[in-house]
Parts: sequence; structure tokens; C-alpha cells
Amino acid sequence: MKLLVGNREETIQKLLDRTIDIGLIEGPVDQPGLATRGVAEDELLLIVPAGWQGQERVTLEELCRLPLILREEGSGTRGVIARALAGQGLTIANLNVVLELNSNDAIKSAITAGHGVSLLSRLAIRREIQTGTLKALQVDGISFRSTFNIVYPAGKPATSLQKKFFRFLLTNKKAFC
Repeated sequence: MKLLVGNREETIQKLLDRTIDIGLIEGPVDQPGLATRGVAEDELLLIVPAGWQGQERVTLEELCRLPLILREEGSGTRGVIARALAGQGLTIANLNVVLELNSNDAIKSAITAGHGVSLLSRLAIRREIQTGTLKALQVDGISFRSTFNIVYPAGKPATSLQKKFFRFLLTNKKAFC
């Protein structure tokens, strides 16, 4: 088995090109030729430096003013944010985006260094929350809920190894989160 790390759009394209057999992505997939299976529920939280002196909760209006660090276009996280904002009549352009990075680890480092705040997966920041290196806040008035999905070519029979991997993911959700 070979594991590649990429953003949502890259993963979907590799599945369509048949260069990979299975993808694990955040958010829904409405792509002809691909099938999905939900694996885990998640939500994005507002992540701030450990020394944050502000409130424990912020409003959507306050979120729009904070210096925000986002994932790049094409990432599942950014898609979750865009869909949630659209439900409130807003877009990414309504946010005060100061930096875009292509990995959660890079974003966590930027937050720790004081370059801004971000919206990241609860699953992606659980270690930093436990150790106290970052702090998570709720944003009132909006929900950034999402689902992690196994994505694979529709109509193509799964191999024995793929079936075992599906079972592993479905029965050991914490293993990949």
C-alpha cells in the first residue's frame, strides 16, 4: 500500500485519472464516476495561540475581522468554510485572510508564531489542544461541520486489500484522525 498526501482536488483528480484507488477526503463529493462512504464526523474550530487573551467564543462578525490563516484553494477544509459561509450569505472574500498555506502543520506553526488564527479540524488539532500549545474557540452563529469520506471509483469492484482497508477505517476511525 502506498499513501500519498494531497488536497481534496488533487485526490479527486488522481481518482478520476485512476492513478490511485482510494482517497480519504473532507467534505462531500458530487463527482460522476466516484462513490463515497462516510467514515467520521468532524467540525472546524477557531484555533488561536495558547496565550489568547480574548473571549472563549466569538461571533461570526468578529471572525470576519480576525487575521485568518487559511488552507489553499482546493483543500477540503477551505471547502467546508466556503459552504458554511455561503449558508450565511458570505464568501471567503468577507474574511480577513492574511496568509494561505497548504498544510495544517504549517498553519499550526504560523498560529503559534503569532501570525493569525485559523479554522481547523477538531481532529487535526486535538494533540495541540491536549498539550496546551493551541487553544480552540467556538464561533457563534455558524456551524463548520463536515464528514470525512472514503472516495473510490464507482462501479469498479474492490480488491481484497481495499475491502480490508475499508473495514479498518470504518472500525478504527481514530487510527487515521
